[in-house]
Amino acid sequence: MYRLRKKHRKHMDKKLLFKLRMYFVISSVLLGIVLFEVLSGRVSFLLAMIGLIIGVTIGVVAARML
Repeated sequence: MYRLRKKHRKHMDKKLLFKLRMYFVISSVLLGIVLFEVLSGRVSFLLAMIGLIIGVTIGVVAARML
């Protein structure tokens, strides 16, 4: 498995990989904050799900416009 990753890595742009990792880290932190808020009872689960659905929808629409 590791050899396969190493083999394909030379064909991938390093800047793109860095950006993808940063987006993943930022998204994970934000998701963790939302989960903490929901589990602590500060935000209702329904409100968090509605916000997530609206955010994903806006993201998909914005990505298709570019």
